[in-house]
Amino acid sequence: MANAAAITSVIEQAGSIFDPDKMGKYFDIAMELAIQYGLKLIAAVAIFIIGKMVANWIKKL
Repeated sequence: MANAAAITSVIEQAGSIFDPDKMGKYFDIAMELAIQYGLKLIAAVAIFIIGKMVANWIKKL
């Protein structure tokens, strides 16, 4: 029975963490960060890949 009580306590704590009001706030923050930094990250990866391709091409010359 102690395990069942512990599991119930964990579920209650998780329920308070995933409160719909808080989740909406966290979702908004995540979307702002994704828009702000996501495009920059994608651009940086693309530039890195293009740079590696150019470096390999120059080595072959």
